[in-house]
Amino acid sequence: MTQSPSQSSLFKQIPLILRPVIDQAINETLEASAQKSSLPLGVVGRCADFAIVGARLLSKITGHPYRSVSGGAVVDCGNNTCMIINPSRRNRRDARFLSSLRDYHCWIESVYRMADGHARVEVVDFTLRHDAEYVHAHKKMFFNDSYPSYRWDFKDLIVPPPEDFIKGIQGAEKSQFWTWEIADCTRLLHAYECSHEINFQVLTNNAFLRFYQSLELLHKDLSSEAQPPKDL
Repeated sequence: MTQSPSQSSLFKQIPLILRPVIDQAINETLEASAQKSSLPLGVVGRCADFAIVGARLLSKITGHPYRSVSGGAVVDCGNNTCMIINPSRRNRRDARFLSSLRDYHCWIESVYRMADGHARVEVVDFTLRHDAEYVHAHKKMFFNDSYPSYRWDFKDLIVPPPEDFIKGIQGAEKSQFWTWEIADCTRLLHAYECSHEINFQVLTNNAFLRFYQSLELLHKDLSSEAQPPKDL
């Protein structure tokens, strides 16, 4: 029988071995929710849900604040091509709800203070697995066969996009990164989160339970591997 997980944080920072476990827990939770709601595209295009549930889950596991953010993004389509996701200034000004916003992306960020005092930004995006479908839905070609399921590392350790990809895009040129936050987008994202608070509480608890159960199985597997071989 599975014991109830503790409400206190489990890790100060997520070990590398657990990143795919968390990714799977979030993806399976939101896939199940989309299927239950009969969403025509499933979880494709639901970056807001992934960012909100992911930020809440990581905050719960670590006890460290993670926040969902929104803005523009560059998708590496392979063959030196890309797709830009960037809401127009007019759309951002006129949008009253997140559902009124077009061409935006959501992800997760957290600031960690290092021992020497300087700050490093951790970037997490659990939706890269959907990029090919998203690009195809916009009638564009996707050639990148070695695409990861998620992005998760300190920002200064992630290779930035080629300059040609972001040339002329103000937010991208300023950030020199694959994503750039836009305040109006993040405001609408957080308003969306507040208006569906109960739903996101349930989804986060479901994701945490999936993670905890996987953690127990992983612990059992590692413990059995550590056991000395029995005499024949």
